[in-house]
Amino acid sequence: MQKHALALGYFALSVFCIFTSAHCFKVFSPLLIVGAILALVAGAGYAAEPIAEKLRPVGAWAMKMFRIAQEPPKHSPEQVKPKH
Repeated sequence: MQKHALALGYFALSVFCIFTSAHCFKVFSPLLIVGAILALVAGAGYAAEPIAEKLRPVGAWAMKMFRIAQEPPKHSPEQVKPKH
């Protein structure tokens, strides 16, 4: 629950920075937009963390399938002796 609160806080900070950048001096506007983007990324990271934990078994399965795909076939043509 704490991570959700942090994500909401970062999203609120992002919105605050965007609205403030529209009404401030031109010098501070780019800094506030960069701050808004950073806050948005941090909020998305906190929001996506519970989803990432649930997707770890899927990632492990995908890595296992990748390793199996990299192995040579059990009955490859190089292993079969030609008949003469």
